[in-house]
Amino acid sequence: MPTSETHPLRWAASNLHFAATLGLTLALPFALQAARFPVRYNWPQYFLSYWFVFGIRAVLGATLFFLIGGPEQFRRWLKAPRSNAPFSSQLAQLAKRVAAVVLPAAYLFIGLIVAFSYNDIIAALKFNFQADARLNRIDAWMMHGLTVSRLAHLVAAHVPLRTFDVMTVIYFLLFPALGSTLVFLALQSGAARAMQFVGALMTSYYIVVACFYLIPAVGPFVICPDHFSVFARTMNMFAGHYEYIEVLKGYMAGQRPDVLGPHYFAALPCMHIVQPMIALWFLRPWKRLAFLFVIFNILLIPCILLLEQHYVIDLLAAIPLIVLVIAMIDGLKWHPGPSGASTASLVVE
Repeated sequence: MPTSETHPLRWAASNLHFAATLGLTLALPFALQAARFPVRYNWPQYFLSYWFVFGIRAVLGATLFFLIGGPEQFRRWLKAPRSNAPFSSQLAQLAKRVAAVVLPAAYLFIGLIVAFSYNDIIAALKFNFQADARLNRIDAWMMHGLTVSRLAHLVAAHVPLRTFDVMTVIYFLLFPALGSTLVFLALQSGAARAMQFVGALMTSYYIVVACFYLIPAVGPFVICPDHFSVFARTMNMFAGHYEYIEVLKGYMAGQRPDVLGPHYFAALPCMHIVQPMIALWFLRPWKRLAFLFVIFNILLIPCILLLEQHYVIDLLAAIPLIVLVIAMIDGLKWHPGPSGASTASLVVE
């Protein structure tokens, strides 16, 4: 419920993702049926990828975050004397910390399944390459005839192709970075703050799903005629490109899978810019971590473009979405840092 200090509209905006998750989840069986998809998921793949691989990387990354963001606090924790509190109290405290991580992580898991499912549904019903051609023309107009694909091919002609595998590693570092942010926030600031972070991610996902319905574009690689003559299908990123193109062509031909796996097709706005910028906002009280994410965002931009993942217009469209989501979830308030000292105050109510 809204507190005495929270405007009802602000409270509603910051919690809209809960209603969206519930509504989209309840509508999902009917949407799957309309797209002639089975209501069956590849649960082993989902659980193994998310709770095991993603989970381990998130915990390891959060440990690194503590070392970078609060080394003095981390050293004090390591040197702290053994607690004399009753075992039941220690167990309750441990359960509280675990719950602070697991509950937001479980909500994110549900939200990702919902977002991925609607990606498949919309792609099956609406994708036909035309939206990609329009965005490509917009890019060409903005860059005086140059497109993302042409730029990537020009770079590929002058650097070793292994460079693109390095860019792929940087590109996919986003996912453990987001998991690490979730764990770090949960342990450092509590479950409520971690849930706000997840809420911001889910709000952005749902807005992008709506954009995908209106503009069902996937990325420059799907309309690039020379893509696989420049890049080998066996390279990490481009093997995924080939699989996605085959899936999309199958959807256009009326084919449907036996089970649903994790697919994310939406190009506009670019979530690979939106998500790390949201993480940067939530980590801003820890200056070293914030600086790390600034560098990461700078490195991501050429990787996103040269891997032909997104159009330039996708990156530009990410900016208003970032501002909107942060305004909805956090009000663009500059919270006190870990030391309790307040810095600037930029408030949008």
